[in-house]
Amino acid sequence: MLHSQFQFQKARRWAAVALMTAVSALGCETEPAAPAVPKWQIVFQELPGALFSVWGSGPSDVWMVGARDPSKVGSNPTVLRWNGKAWSRVQVAAPGIDLWWVSGAPDGDVWMAGTGGTIARWRKSTGTTEVLPTPGTSHLFGIFPVSATEAWAVGGSNGGPGVVWRWDGKTWSHADVPAALISQTTQWFKAFKHQGILWIVGLDGKLLRFDGTTWTSPPSGIERTLLTVHCAGSLCAAVGGSNTGDIVELQGGTWKKVTPGKVPQFNGVFLRPDGSGMAVGANGNIYARSTAGQWSPVTAAPEALEDYHAVWLDSSGSAWAVGGQLLGSPQVLGQVVHFGPAKVSTVVPAE
Repeated sequence: MLHSQFQFQKARRWAAVALMTAVSALGCETEPAAPAVPKWQIVFQELPGALFSVWGSGPSDVWMVGARDPSKVGSNPTVLRWNGKAWSRVQVAAPGIDLWWVSGAPDGDVWMAGTGGTIARWRKSTGTTEVLPTPGTSHLFGIFPVSATEAWAVGGSNGGPGVVWRWDGKTWSHADVPAALISQTTQWFKAFKHQGILWIVGLDGKLLRFDGTTWTSPPSGIERTLLTVHCAGSLCAAVGGSNTGDIVELQGGTWKKVTPGKVPQFNGVFLRPDGSGMAVGANGNIYARSTAGQWSPVTAAPEALEDYHAVWLDSSGSAWAVGGQLLGSPQVLGQVVHFGPAKVSTVVPAE
């Protein structure tokens, strides 16, 4: 009997404590969680193949492409995809091929291009990837889809001439660039269409401009290699160099050099509509563009073991940069860094 009374009194005491705790919690305001501070993170280093390009449709859909694993005969190119939580591999049946660029189309399809004239397309509707017939075997360094019936691929090989191919919704074929213009250089590196104008950059600072009717080759303001061009809002920028870097911007219809002093060679650039952006390149260097137009080094970025080749920024303020050992052959030691408020998984997806 005494034991039962003790248990009953104990239960009443615990109930009273629980009620007082609940009332106290209701009477207090909970401090809101502090927003996560964006940080730089090394995601991958020393992957078997270098990574050459990164593109995404949003923070939870990021694609990276690069070289095959040279230690495995007949291996396919590297294609990694981030879904916001984990990494996966996308298989592209192209043994011995390296993929140099990736870009998405408005319809959700993802296009990739690389060595041996290889072009692959991942179909959003089916989740499958197909390798398409192309008109040649020249190496392709850039691809840019505009719509279901328009896409551009550019490249070339040592000895040239450079190539520009066009997709009409059914087949890839040589674009109708005048011979005098396309043969200015042996390699065209990237293409980008913005506000109805297609821009293509290449060796020796050469540019191609296509307004839908007429091809021209305006001066770029430099005579050294331009490797990547990107546009957003009212701004276009192209980067490149040789040993040291160059940045040119389209101002008032004219390309002008805006390189901030002596800087490392740049390989990739990406702009946001507000005028901010990033450029990446040799020795793991990263430069940022302010909305006021000032390019300056990002000193908080982690020390990279190799060079960066491409950069992509999403609308939330996060950034991705990819690269590896780019000089020499084969290109190896792939690396990925990320800047943002969320930590990215460092678990390499199984092949």
